[in-house]
Amino acid sequence: MSKTHLTLSDRVRIQSGLDKSESFKKIAEAIGKDCTTVSREVRNHFVVERTGGLGKGYNDCLNKYSCKATNGECVNDKCSKTTCRYCPSFCMTSLCPSYVREKCVKLKKPPYVCNGCPSRPNCNLEKHIYRPQKAQAEYEHTLSGCRSGFVIGEDEAMELGSTLKEGLKKGQSVYHIIKSVGEEAVGYSAKTIYTYIDAGVFEGIGNLDLPRKVRYKKRKKSCQQNVKKDKACRIGRTYADYLAFRQENPDVVIVEMDTVEGKKGVEEKCLLTIHFTNCRLMLAFIRDRNSAASVVEVFDRLRTLLGNDTYARLFPVLVTDNGGEFSDPRPIEMDSRSGEILSQVFYCDPGQSQQKGACENNHELIRRVIPKGKSMNPYTQEKIDLMMSHINSYLRAELGGRSPYDVFSFMYGTNILDKLSIRRIEPSEVVLKPSLLD
Repeated sequence: MSKTHLTLSDRVRIQSGLDKSESFKKIAEAIGKDCTTVSREVRNHFVVERTGGLGKGYNDCLNKYSCKATNGECVNDKCSKTTCRYCPSFCMTSLCPSYVREKCVKLKKPPYVCNGCPSRPNCNLEKHIYRPQKAQAEYEHTLSGCRSGFVIGEDEAMELGSTLKEGLKKGQSVYHIIKSVGEEAVGYSAKTIYTYIDAGVFEGIGNLDLPRKVRYKKRKKSCQQNVKKDKACRIGRTYADYLAFRQENPDVVIVEMDTVEGKKGVEEKCLLTIHFTNCRLMLAFIRDRNSAASVVEVFDRLRTLLGNDTYARLFPVLVTDNGGEFSDPRPIEMDSRSGEILSQVFYCDPGQSQQKGACENNHELIRRVIPKGKSMNPYTQEKIDLMMSHINSYLRAELGGRSPYDVFSFMYGTNILDKLSIRRIEPSEVVLKPSLLD
């Protein structure tokens, strides 16, 4: 597939395809380009024409067929027409108080222009026409001017800036904003927008407004590693055992679990997080204290809520660290009533948190809502479920622009998510700020 710029002959072929109502994919194959290239070309280089149809003058008033100003009652004294729908002088746009502009709904979807529209000869609304000579002239002008500054215009920067501000106030990333609004509506990649933000193109938006583009303090290395005092639970469950198990069972689903603390203290609440690596969905459960008994209690509730079959399907392998709260793996692995083994627990090597890196990375989203050092005592499980619903509705690049909720529901169904009190949040409504819980 060619990566060179479009030529005039390519643009002539695009017009010919549009006139024949060919799809973007078929046109792209004919000129050796990607279909998104053709789509972007058409949307960026159409010509606006305000012409009428056969026997009709241009009139884009929504009320032209039901307007009360008929039979010579027009508010324009000089108008001699009996009905406003045949008025060629646009008096309705300047004088008539009931004027409402009508736009063709077909222009909001491919092919975005009127070239091949069968209704075009009889249409008296505003038309968008793709003309190759005009598109080539605009391209040549852009090509010469793009090297002297940014391509984005002032009005476009203001409009896009307001959209970015609304999303950034909710803690959304640039990628999430683009996906929720629509890539075609934005017209720029995330990398380009980051460049514009860094250069100060958008008024009132800087690097400090971005969730991740900040300086992090260098972490201090501890001279003493925190290892589990009672190592009996690790027998047959070490990371080496885990790797051997994976080699024999390469298709098994891996789930990682960890603890997220707010304010340090014995009487402080904390979270148990459970992260599905195959779809990036994370569950979180509030616990009164960071103890092994509280972890077992959470998994007992999950087993009762889901049933043994679903529990075994969701949690076949659990990987966690060496924290004392995970020192009682047997009640997690088996049903206490029947003794049936439903899951297997493995431990990372001491001080090697990257061995469950997917879970650690997802904790960053929790920290946007509950900053490190903030007490979790005021929060209930309902509040935590709300936070996780927003986090699991956050669009991810590694999932092809989909959310963990969408991928999980495709793999396991929505019934499980309903039981876990996780619901889907519209992308534009996702909030990852402390204000979500406060």
